[in-house]
Amino acid sequence: MRYSQEFKDNVVARLLSKELSISEAVEQYSIGKSTISYWLKIAREQAVCGTLPNKGNPKLMTSLKLPKGVTYLQAHTAVVAREIMSETAFGQFCRKHGYLASTVDAWAEWFNNHPDAVDKKLHDAQMSAMSELKKENARKDREIARKDKALADAATMLMLSKKAEAIWGGKGKLISAHDRQEIVSLVELGQSKGLSQRQSCEAVGITPRTLQNWRHAPDGDGRLDRSNFTSPRQIPEDLREQIVDRFCKADVRDLSLTQAFYKLLDENKEYWCSLSTLYRLFRARGLNARRAPTREARRRSKPTAYSAQKPNEVWTWDITYLRSSKYTGRFYYAYVIVDVYSRMVVSARVFEADNADFAARFLGDAFRRYGIKPGQLVVHSDNGASMKAAPTLALLEKNGITFSHSRPRVSNDNPYSESFFRTLKYSGDYLYPRDGFDNAEEAEQWVQGFVDHYNEHHRHRGIRMVTPGQRYRGEDAEVLRRRRETMLEARRRHPERWITGRVLNCTPIKEVWLNPENGQLEEKHAKAA
Repeated sequence: MRYSQEFKDNVVARLLSKELSISEAVEQYSIGKSTISYWLKIAREQAVCGTLPNKGNPKLMTSLKLPKGVTYLQAHTAVVAREIMSETAFGQFCRKHGYLASTVDAWAEWFNNHPDAVDKKLHDAQMSAMSELKKENARKDREIARKDKALADAATMLMLSKKAEAIWGGKGKLISAHDRQEIVSLVELGQSKGLSQRQSCEAVGITPRTLQNWRHAPDGDGRLDRSNFTSPRQIPEDLREQIVDRFCKADVRDLSLTQAFYKLLDENKEYWCSLSTLYRLFRARGLNARRAPTREARRRSKPTAYSAQKPNEVWTWDITYLRSSKYTGRFYYAYVIVDVYSRMVVSARVFEADNADFAARFLGDAFRRYGIKPGQLVVHSDNGASMKAAPTLALLEKNGITFSHSRPRVSNDNPYSESFFRTLKYSGDYLYPRDGFDNAEEAEQWVQGFVDHYNEHHRHRGIRMVTPGQRYRGEDAEVLRRRRETMLEARRRHPERWITGRVLNCTPIKEVWLNPENGQLEEKHAKAA
């Protein structure tokens, strides 16, 4: 049975405050003595046991959680830098080391709340840094040794190639037995100087297989004249005709060749040839056409291209996982609709399951909120079960919505939703909770906060670096006009910095394509330039 971290902290806190003994905890909670002892050991080793509340809900201090690759000492250094540096200098420090100022603020709060843990943690961090330094020095020594050997090997290979070139005398001629022996001797010389067989062969211009052949036949090239060769195992022509006749008889003619082969083998004890030979014979005679009732492989065509020239013409929607903080393997599901023209998230909800009922409710609410009329909107999605379920398709049909789906296993057919989910989970200016969410309500609250930030503060590269909200409301043209004026004024003040004379492209994007064809894609790039 797995116990939550909150439960563990509660038990350990009661033990450390002498409220319970280990034997009493074993009896009260029905937990093994060894398990409780292990929890106590971990708590003492981490040195996170601070001042406990007197009664009520005792809790251990949580450990400082650091991003991957950041040590405790580096975190403490960042906190000190925050206190002693100016705002500008601290900003440069954060950009140089890849920290977010909000993250450093959280570290500072942790250090302020846990002063007793600093000395031990810093000592451990310093010891860890010394260990890493030793490892780094050892790595550099190995790298130097590797480079020295590489230089020696290069010199040996150069010497071998020059000697081999003198023996070859040019490409395209038959190598005599004497010259072969010379080349083999050069390969052996290279191996004696530390080269591998492959390196030695590469230096003299042969393959390891050629070396093997030359050693096997030192007195001749061993080549055979196979221009008129006929395999003694070849099936005679008359027997081939018998095989074809037998597999076209009434008892097996309606079976596939594989079924007929094993039927005759098992029931009639007839073996004519191997299965691969049987297929080869029938292919050569054009007798293995596809049977009419069988289904041919379907070629999936690319989804229809749609153009959006204003908001609420083309939407794309998808569902992504949000991890639970309490239970491994449990997820909450974020349903998100993105307007393709503006990239604005027009609707986002979090549910506890991925199913058609939630999908239909989610889409229906969005259609009503934005007053979608029949024939106005195209909704694109991937091939998920909720997207292609009967209730979802019925809702789209009822509202006069044109629906489009991606090809199976082709994520590029739904790029706008996939791109948004990448921003949602890995954005640096609105951090995704690494520990997950306690419940669906908490997850939805965070998602709504992110959507507000994304729509009104996140500048999107695909729409000339304006925010999706500005683009949706039609404010992007004015924003870009002011941006161009600022750039022209900067060029006027310092013309020497503008070598080509061109400024940033501040022309509003007129239309956005979903799954454009090649010609439309070229036109799109031409307009962007």
